[in-house]
Amino acid sequence: MENLPVEIIEKVLISPKISVEDMIHFSLTCHHFQNIVMNSNKIWKTKLFQKWPTLKSVLEQKHIIFQHEVRYIYELKKRTRLMLEKMPPKFYKKYEISDSDLHEWSIILHEREEVYNYLVLDLMEIVNTDEPINSVEVVPLNTPGNKTLQYYASKVLRFIRQLHLSKVWKNYISLPPQRQILEVGAVFVAQWCQPNVEVTVEDVTAKLDQIAEEVKEVLKTQHPNHSLFKATQE
Repeated sequence: MENLPVEIIEKVLISPKISVEDMIHFSLTCHHFQNIVMNSNKIWKTKLFQKWPTLKSVLEQKHIIFQHEVRYIYELKKRTRLMLEKMPPKFYKKYEISDSDLHEWSIILHEREEVYNYLVLDLMEIVNTDEPINSVEVVPLNTPGNKTLQYYASKVLRFIRQLHLSKVWKNYISLPPQRQILEVGAVFVAQWCQPNVEVTVEDVTAKLDQIAEEVKEVLKTQHPNHSLFKATQE
């Protein structure tokens, strides 16, 4: 297998059926494979977008070493878990957690431009996990589906969402009126009100287009001579 061309090995490794963990285990089998995996930006870029497809719009055009990016995301996930696990002992007596209590999370947001997207993805994964805990015993806090972990993750998610949106909203309303796109404003409002739900401009645009087509179909049935259809024919 060591005699296989690098292109063939890359093609095998970028298969969606092979996870990042599988790829790393493969690289540990010998130095030759390790060199191929560690030095192929194509493999790491493909794996990153397979695992986190929503990051494609954020990273697609960036000239970065994708292996470093994947490593950073995994390290951030570990830090996120540790920070969340420290929250219950600190705040269990508090009825409400203030923004100042969550200040350390705002510091992380300044580490790099993309960290907001990484944090949101990770926290949403925690919050929206619906895995049942089939035990009457107390389970570790980092157990998927642990309601305490989900509670604090939702608090942090709302905080960083609104912190980020307050900045981008200021930039948005400072634009000339003709550049203030309705769909973009609608997404900001949706993300502010529903931080646990991923809403994108593409989603809103597609939904509005769908509604417009449905309205046109109804209009065409009830008013076939409407000027809208005459303009289309011309």
